[in-house]
Amino acid sequence: KVRADYDFGNGFKFGGWYMADNGDTDYVKGHVWAVTAQYQLTENMLLFGGYADYADQYYDNYGVCGGSNTACGSDNSGETWTVGLAWNIVPGLLIQPEYQAVSFDDKYANGGNYGQFSLRIVRSF
Repeated sequence: KVRADYDFGNGFKFGGWYMADNGDTDYVKGHVWAVTAQYQLTENMLLFGGYADYADQYYDNYGVCGGSNTACGSDNSGETWTVGLAWNIVPGLLIQPEYQAVSFDDKYANGGNYGQFSLRIVRSF
């Protein structure tokens, strides 16, 4: 895995990463690259987003599955979009709403495309 980030110094940060295993392990199962961005809206609020593109290569040249931990027959290649807000309301309390949309190249992979909303609340002492 390789990652690089750049801080523009004005509250905006941009980054990207790439990882691959050519489908030879049960970790990546192919190639994936992504870009991320974040912007400091206020002292305690951060807007973030990202895009990732995954190429499933968990099959050999004969279409045989590369391992036992996958549902053979479905190509899980696709894209993921994420956007969210991290808000430190008070010291030690983080509220983070986030939305993620996943779109598979094969629309029947993993039951089809979907979007999901999540809310993370972290209290630390």
